[in-house]
Amino acid sequence: TKTLFATTGNSVRIQFFEAGTKQIRGMNTNGTLIRQVTVSNMQVDLDVTGLSKGVYIMQAADGKGQTEVFRFMR
Repeated sequence: TKTLFATTGNSVRIQFFEAGTKQIRGMNTNGTLIRQVTVSNMQVDLDVTGLSKGVYIMQAADGKGQTEVFRFMR
């Protein structure tokens, strides 16, 4: 694992263990994209306050084509 995902109150904290630009995509269980951001920080907190209750998927992809996925409940 090169990425740590954790839910903290009204946010999802994503911590990377390798430097570089990452693309983060948030989707609902139907696969609908709800948020997409590009980050170069080693840690990012994404606010999920406005999401309806349910299960969501966060996907972090680096420039090398490696992807990690995390599911969380809101």
